[in-house]
Amino acid sequence: MLFVDGDKKSYPSYLRLGFPLLQPGGLLIADDAFAHGDFGAESDPDADPQRETRAVRAYAGAVGRSPQLFSAFVATEAGLLVRRKKHPDDR
Repeated sequence: MLFVDGDKKSYPSYLRLGFPLLQPGGLLIADDAFAHGDFGAESDPDADPQRETRAVRAYAGAVGRSPQLFSAFVATEAGLLVRRKKHPDDR
C-alpha cells in the first residue's frame, strides 16, 4: 500500500516515484483529493494554494486515466482517492 499525504504540489512526483513500487493488487491511496485548495493546517503557509490544487488535480487525472488501476472514492472531509493496481489476470 502507498498512502500519499504529503506536500500537495509533489503529488504527481509521489505517483511517478511510487507507482512502480506498488505490487499488483496493492492499494494507492491519496488524501485530500477533493479539498479544493483548502488544505488547512497541512499546507505550508508560504505555499501557493492554486499550485497545490493544480498538482492534486493532475495526480487525480493521471490515476483516473490509468488502465492499470481500479478506482474508488471514499467520502471523508477532504476525500480519499483509493486505487487498486490490477493483476495481469484481472478482467
